[in-house]
Amino acid sequence: MRGQDEIELAIGERVDAGDGRPEVEILMRFEVRRRSISVGERLKVSLAEFNEIAFACDFLGQQLASRLPKPKLDISEV
Repeated sequence: MRGQDEIELAIGERVDAGDGRPEVEILMRFEVRRRSISVGERLKVSLAEFNEIAFACDFLGQQLASRLPKPKLDISEV
């Protein structure tokens, strides 16, 4: 957020809150995208699309892993 406006960051862009503070809070939002293909049709994705898909899968995996119950380690079994 820059003031009350939501902005999108770009590669190489300087991050500035616009209010003189040295700290900047960066928030993420996910955008749902859908694609349909016919049976037998080749799926073509650009490098940018592949990067977005890979990032989303990694993020989902991290979120799932952080919510799994933590195993209790019994020291006597080691």
